[in-house]
Amino acid sequence: MIRRAPHWYTGSEKSWQRLYALWPWAAGLALGGLYAYDRAPLDDVMRAGFSSVRKSMLNTVSKLESLEDDHELGALELPPDRLFGPLPLKQQMFFAKQALEEENELGDSYITRMITDRIDFGLQRVDEPQNEFYDNGGEGLHNEAVLRYRDFTNQRVKFFNCDRFIRLLNISLESKPIAINFLDIPDGISLILKAMKETSALYTPHLGTRALTLLAMQQPRDGTVEHNIASTPDGIRTLCEVYANTAGDPQETRFVTLLLSSILRTVPGVAQKFHDNKGLDRIFAALNVAQCKGMPQHLRVYKDILAKDPKGVRHYLHTHESPIPILLGVAKGFTEFFGIQEQLYDMLQDCVEQRSTSEFLAYGGMDIMHKAITAWPPETKNTVSLHQKWQKMYRKILNDPECTKYRNTTPELQEAFVQAEKYLAENEKMLSVRPA
Repeated sequence: MIRRAPHWYTGSEKSWQRLYALWPWAAGLALGGLYAYDRAPLDDVMRAGFSSVRKSMLNTVSKLESLEDDHELGALELPPDRLFGPLPLKQQMFFAKQALEEENELGDSYITRMITDRIDFGLQRVDEPQNEFYDNGGEGLHNEAVLRYRDFTNQRVKFFNCDRFIRLLNISLESKPIAINFLDIPDGISLILKAMKETSALYTPHLGTRALTLLAMQQPRDGTVEHNIASTPDGIRTLCEVYANTAGDPQETRFVTLLLSSILRTVPGVAQKFHDNKGLDRIFAALNVAQCKGMPQHLRVYKDILAKDPKGVRHYLHTHESPIPILLGVAKGFTEFFGIQEQLYDMLQDCVEQRSTSEFLAYGGMDIMHKAITAWPPETKNTVSLHQKWQKMYRKILNDPECTKYRNTTPELQEAFVQAEKYLAENEKMLSVRPA
């Protein structure tokens, strides 16, 4: 028995043409109705179909890549992770230079991977031999970066933007020959400061201060980097802006405070530029948010900005806000840290001598000092010099007629004066201090 199509289908050509024209619409309407009624089965079917197609495509791509895995001929066509994962620095350098010469867009990824492998955001370098970057031809890549960042004209691919330029310098300038040659470039330091101003990344300016610090450490003649920064337009202003954009992490302020201290000590008259760019406000703001570990950094900058007379005495200028409440606030907040206390009271002693003893009294200085003495009693080891500073401070207050007239104004001050006299009487013999 032979099965044949029905007559309405085979008998007329128009009938089967009409069927072929209408069946997709009918099937679509049926599937749409089913999907509206319960979409879960159809979703599972589509997901399974997509997964099978995707898996076959990935297998095909991986086979093609394995066929082209030739480090000499097809290296520049490989993904950066496959190229740079197991390779030593010398081969990484070779492929990066090759990409730069050919204006290959993959060079972007190669250079980024090379930098990522050798620097982290904690400003700490990966341990490796001192001049490995230089020994493996890094000076050529460094010079290429300087040329390309200085002038973007006729560059099809901008390999070295401000962020990548700064990050590469943080690797290359650790090599002394590269750092010395970089100092011979007339606009070298200006390029670093320019990159620090142009970037929109939050951490790049801090990396820029690290690059400048590396140059200062490698410079053959002391003061070269400091004078270049001070003479560059907006050089001090750029450092002050970096100083202002900190959250109190000592790793962030480590290098900018080193640079500012060195510049203030080395370059005559630069303190005025620091004042003009609200440098003191930056220091006070940093002291308010700083962690204990970073506190000495800011105190060092504050001490270095103060003017000195020919005898070497620092003058706490009357042209800005009084430093006494700031220093007392830090002393109160960090009573348990001995190193900070010694540095603070050394500065407070100078402040009181040059400004007003009553100002120290007005901001609760005696109460804060008594708490510090309680935390660090005389019998504590290595506290003799700090107790000598406290004795001098107490003597100056007790011998000042302006202060003694406030003795009986409040019970707290009356108690503070009694504690001061008791402290001096008990420790007079143990700590031989000449009267202030």
